Amino acid sequence: RGPSPSRAPAAVGAVVGLQSVAATLAPSEMLTPPPESVALDNYFKEMMWTGGPSGSQEATTGLANACFDYEELFNNLCYRTCKLLTNGSFPLRTSPWTCCQASQIQDCFFTNQIRNLGICSGYDVDGDGKSCPHPPGKCLPNEELFLGECYEKCSILTNGVEPYRTSAVSCCKTHLALSCFSPSNADMDNGYAAGGGAGDDDPNTPAEAHAPLGGGVVVAPVPVPVPAAAAGA
Repeated sequence: RGPSPSRAPAAVGAVVGLQSVAATLAPSEMLTPPPESVALDNYFKEMMWTGGPSGSQEATTGLANACFDYEELFNNLCYRTCKLLTNGSFPLRTSPWTCCQASQIQDCFFTNQIRNLGICSGYDVDGDGKSCPHPPGKCLPNEELFLGECYEKCSILTNGVEPYRTSAVSCCKTHLALSCFSPSNADMDNGYAAGGGAGDDDPNTPAEAHAPLGGGVVVAPVPVPVPAAAAGA
């Protein structure tokens, strides 16, 4: 069935219009996809906060040591490093959910990034790989991070018998989750929900589970305008 008479002129006009546009393109332009939109790329860079240093805030703040060694600071939160999450292939974090192959964020585009979306999952995790990113701060030396909270280490609480924490109140002999369902491998005790300062009579060391200590709010640096003369040099 052909187009109705009332629609035929519009359809013909659309075809003629497309033919006119095609006639102005070189053969190579017709056979290749369009280049990446400059406007889209600029929007992406703004969303990823490229006005500051090369992606990481650690180099320009006093919080370089506020995250664990296996974490990185991004937009005031500590995340598991992209280097660890991607086995070194995409080492630069560009958002809570994306990592980039480049060494500088200015060189990151849609084509050289990897994405793993999730809320407190995927790449949006803290150092343990399964908890929500946390504000800058660390646990005490005798503590371990579990689901965003600092607890006294199970290895200390159980004298090394059940060194793997499986919940706020349980420790296990093995790191294999399924094995910890066996009563012979796990032990439960409300006393395991303790901070590293329990029993030391020091008010500066929490006796109960707590958020990582020593953090603060990072203020994103304001981009410094480049003088027109310098930009054109």
